[in-house]
Amino acid sequence: MPAVTKLTIAKLGLGRIASSVISSIDSPRSVLERRVADGYDVWRDSELKKHDWVFAKSTALMTVTLPARAGNDRPYRFELPTDFLRPLRTKRARWEIEGTALYNTTQDDFYLDYIARVPESNFPADFQQVLGARIAIECAEVATQSASKLQVARDMYEDAINDARRNNAFTVEPSDNTLDDYNSSWVYGRYNHGGL
Repeated sequence: MPAVTKLTIAKLGLGRIASSVISSIDSPRSVLERRVADGYDVWRDSELKKHDWVFAKSTALMTVTLPARAGNDRPYRFELPTDFLRPLRTKRARWEIEGTALYNTTQDDFYLDYIARVPESNFPADFQQVLGARIAIECAEVATQSASKLQVARDMYEDAINDARRNNAFTVEPSDNTLDDYNSSWVYGRYNHGGL
């Protein structure tokens, strides 16, 4: 089995829309290679953040760093992991993220579950298909100048997401109607108006 790289994933997607062949994105020579090289990291991170991919879940022990913010209700600063993309928020989490730091109401250590930027060598087949399809969508016009090929790429993307869902490649957590949500004016108005 060949190694999974940015190039192999791009070729996987572009090949499905009968695109011209690309040979390198590290030293791009064509317009298509340049498009893939310029967009790949953004598209990868975007797709990783869209779902709670099982292979991309990670946990980090968060330890307070200095300096703390004075006069703020969340004064304690914690540096985010370098591979951090998106938090997996737990019920009633009291922290907030600003830039590359997380601020909390307490200085106690805690574990943060999050979606991590993982190397391509760890991508399962389901995610390779999803990312390849995303690349095909983003490059269809440059690669084929065909609106029908763009639609093929979009259909391919939907199929890849549906296959990943069926294979439990990502989790879909149930929504939690917390007390805060229950007391919101919209929920109160929707469900309690008129004594219902």
